[in-house]
Amino acid sequence: MNRFLSLVFLFLIACSTDNKDDFEVYELFSPIVMTMDEVRASVAIQEPQEIQVTGKIYVKDNLLLVGDEKRGIHIFDNSQPASPIKLSFLAIPGNHDMEMRGNYLYADSYKDLLVFDLSDLTNVDLLQREQEVFPYTVEYPEPGDLPQEIQWDSIDSNSIVVGWMRSKEIRKKKDYEDDLIFVGAVADSAGSESTGQGGSLARFKIVSHYLYALDASNLKVFNISEPLNPLKVSDKYVTWAAETLFLRANHLFVGSRDGVYIYDVSVPQNPEYISEFTHATMCDPVVVDENTAYVTLRGGNLCNNPWGDGPSLNSRLDILDVSDIENPMPIANYTLENPYGLGVKGDLLFICDGTAGLKIYNKSNAKSLQLLSTHTQMEAYDVIPLDSHLILIAKEGVFQFEYEDENKISLISKLVL
Repeated sequence: MNRFLSLVFLFLIACSTDNKDDFEVYELFSPIVMTMDEVRASVAIQEPQEIQVTGKIYVKDNLLLVGDEKRGIHIFDNSQPASPIKLSFLAIPGNHDMEMRGNYLYADSYKDLLVFDLSDLTNVDLLQREQEVFPYTVEYPEPGDLPQEIQWDSIDSNSIVVGWMRSKEIRKKKDYEDDLIFVGAVADSAGSESTGQGGSLARFKIVSHYLYALDASNLKVFNISEPLNPLKVSDKYVTWAAETLFLRANHLFVGSRDGVYIYDVSVPQNPEYISEFTHATMCDPVVVDENTAYVTLRGGNLCNNPWGDGPSLNSRLDILDVSDIENPMPIANYTLENPYGLGVKGDLLFICDGTAGLKIYNKSNAKSLQLLSTHTQMEAYDVIPLDSHLILIAKEGVFQFEYEDENKISLISKLVL
């Protein structure tokens, strides 16, 4: 393709009196669209499939749920972590997040909230759909090195953009400068029925009979005391780029691109803002262990430079003292390469450092973390440190590790793409 473009470029220059500097290669993006009616008709329970693009992970009892980004959820029997068994695939267009209470699975599908019954894994049922409860914003393709343009002709108010077709053209600069669009990011105790456990990148969380769902800027609260009739009871603005949820006791920690926001959820239907810790604009999942919060901050690309108009900041780990919940204070920070999710277990801190792999630290002294080991066989995204073993999701698939001793882990299985 590059050779072909070069030949075309030379041909254009040869046949034109214009200077070659008047031409440039543009990357064009044409949206692939569906209507919400088509999206809703596409939800289906299917035979097991291969994972295409890893999303988020969730564990409940012996179930392992693996998100396939914007495609749906893979269901595994994980009673034997060394050999997980594929059970089925829930095709859910636009799915990012999931949470369970009892046998009911709650999952998003663009604008809608879906409720599935997983009590019989041989016959999973979609029982309820709450329509138009989430805002929809187009997820734009990530900026690249070339000038870019989005072709909007096929997008209207009823369209859902489910993907992008890329192409390249050589064009005269002066013909397209006025119409050029620089693409960026636009604003992911339980009573008698138990819940499961998601990773640090989760945007759904159940507290008692209430489901918290985070959109780009708001914390939505649904009453799910009647599991098949989720009722939205509040919608609280948090910040412009809220990203993740983590629950510790009666406190909900919201990770966002501009800081960590803390809410009191002792009255779960009415989360009450307590305090915040602000930082430079960077992607920001957070986990909390007793009185210490661990926050990974990822710079570059869409995280701290969404419109391509400023420098990319260095990625790092921030450690906060949250013993005074109304006044979180920084303890220390450490340089990282490309961090995403993280998790804690005992004295261990697990950090998914993206292309730098999984890093395991001894966190007994927050002011002097000790790096115990690094596992570079994967591009690590998020972890769930269970009591029995560690589950990690990466670009390459899902990896499960056993704890050999207090400092080491060893691979017991992997589900690769």
